[in-house]
Amino acid sequence: MVNLDLNPTWIWEFAFRTHRSDQALFSLHTANADVVRIMLERDFFLRVDTGKPIPLCQLSDGLWHTVAILSEDGDVSLIVDNFEKIPLTELQAHESRLSAVEIELDGEILLIDPTDVAEHAYRLLRDSDRLSFFYIPVSADSQHLKPVIRLGLTYKSESDIGLLLFGFWQEEETKGRFQVHYRDRQLIGIYCENQGEEVCKGCSISRIEGFGNDQWTRVAFFESYGEVSLVADKSVCVLSELGSQNNLSLAEVYSIPVLATGSAIFVGGTFYEKKKSGLYLPSFEHKYFENTREKVPSLRGCLKDVFVDGKSVDLSTIHSQQMEHTLVNSGDDSAYAIQVGCVDCSPSCPAGVRCRPTEPRELTFECDCSDIEQFWLGECRTTERLRPNPLVPLSTFHLDTPAPVLPLMPTKAALSKVWMKLSLPNSVERETVIAQFNSHRETLFYIFVDGDGIGVHVHPSTQDHFETIVREEISYPDDRVHLISLERRTPLGTRPTSRKSDLVIDGVHNEIPDVAKYVLSNVTVRASEDSENFVVIYDMGLAYEFDEHHPFLHHSTNRLHQVDLLSMLLRHRTRGLLEPLATADPFLWKKVTSPSQRPSPHGQTVAYTPDAHEPQQLRKYLHYTEVKE
Repeated sequence: MVNLDLNPTWIWEFAFRTHRSDQALFSLHTANADVVRIMLERDFFLRVDTGKPIPLCQLSDGLWHTVAILSEDGDVSLIVDNFEKIPLTELQAHESRLSAVEIELDGEILLIDPTDVAEHAYRLLRDSDRLSFFYIPVSADSQHLKPVIRLGLTYKSESDIGLLLFGFWQEEETKGRFQVHYRDRQLIGIYCENQGEEVCKGCSISRIEGFGNDQWTRVAFFESYGEVSLVADKSVCVLSELGSQNNLSLAEVYSIPVLATGSAIFVGGTFYEKKKSGLYLPSFEHKYFENTREKVPSLRGCLKDVFVDGKSVDLSTIHSQQMEHTLVNSGDDSAYAIQVGCVDCSPSCPAGVRCRPTEPRELTFECDCSDIEQFWLGECRTTERLRPNPLVPLSTFHLDTPAPVLPLMPTKAALSKVWMKLSLPNSVERETVIAQFNSHRETLFYIFVDGDGIGVHVHPSTQDHFETIVREEISYPDDRVHLISLERRTPLGTRPTSRKSDLVIDGVHNEIPDVAKYVLSNVTVRASEDSENFVVIYDMGLAYEFDEHHPFLHHSTNRLHQVDLLSMLLRHRTRGLLEPLATADPFLWKKVTSPSQRPSPHGQTVAYTPDAHEPQQLRKYLHYTEVKE
């Protein structure tokens, strides 16, 4: 028990971790001997005395959580892990001020906020020959075949897609399945139950930075009070019946294995691809093999702190058991593409940069500096650090040719990102092409400016449903450096229409058809004949990642790397600029959910908005003139 100051304003914090659910966490004692009890219920819920349960996150996951008890002029409230304040109305009266806190939980406590580390983590690889997942079966002789939906795990991945959980059950009258996976900016949970007809529910959580950002994310999937919920760190959604509102599809969800009996849970993957023969028992393959590239691939990344039925599971024990039950040679430690420990880059990567495997075997790792539009040279470096005055004016007065061609070396790797930083002319009368990105057959896309702003024209020669034009409006003149980037999504499915790319212009996201329809062979830059009014290129680069499905998978060029296009363009520059013509504003490049959230141009007066997420509005002034008669 800790005695507290009776002053009206104070704060007291502690940290705890526990693996036990349904227990008393702590009690608050008042000066007049009243007691308010705070209970942990069903892993995820906090109950203050006899009040309603409050959903937070999985507090019984064995990780450190912080509790702050604060009094503001006598108003007492509770904050757990920086969630919203929980007012303690029982303690608002002056005579009920706190005098002590009694910690009662079954676990560990600290009076500091500890930093979680990658203890007991496992790394899952996407290997062309081997499977990677943790398989937890439930015997067909069990009394209850339906798994208890109280699941949790912590993961991190540098891939933009991955399966986290898949489970199923089959009883005499009912059967069902559930799945949790992430794709690009969404974490998706699906739950289906079949009592003659399958009824499915789902929901998704969105993050502007995505779920494959190489950061630890805590995910929970649980059923409570008649509802199924999905949690990602401090975000939560409740599953609802699939329809037009949640815009989710069952096409990405694995089927209930026809030949399997009982129930099972797969963590981190399934038997989704044909693998090397002779490794896995034919009976296991016949039960669970679903040969498809239309479904979500296994996780490529790290797992830890896995909970099943609300209880922590020992992954080393699970791994040993699945080797015994699924392998032809149960002593083959290399049959599963699973490694103990989680690899990080050394030296560590800058903020916002993923540590990624450089080739399909995932033996070496490197910072993918293209995440922040930089190049890897032992560390992440900008164009400015590579050479002085790197600006290239797109004018025939400054270049040795009106259309420099930048040839690219052949590679087996997949084009993962294209970026360009540029400033605009003072005015534009008609559409002007800045750069064309060409395959050996056709122009894949080109970047242009016109009287309305900056645009990208995708597949201009197809004149069909693949052709797309995306434009972001800009008011001239504009003295800022603008950023355009195109990023590849890992294909989900083999149909051409299923392949997509992300186009981001000054932080505003658009979905477009895959730009890598054919291999990119060269970039042609277009120069203006105007010697005073022209586009200036501040940076331009390409990034590649290894292609997991290339027929020449282990070719030496199928690896992570970047190409510095600006250095190639500088060879054609005959005259440079004495000083930059525009200002780099990193806030303009920050990803936003709508154009209204972009910062306004320099020098414009805007209304004060204390909330950074609140769109800025231009202030209007009315001028009155006195008229004398």
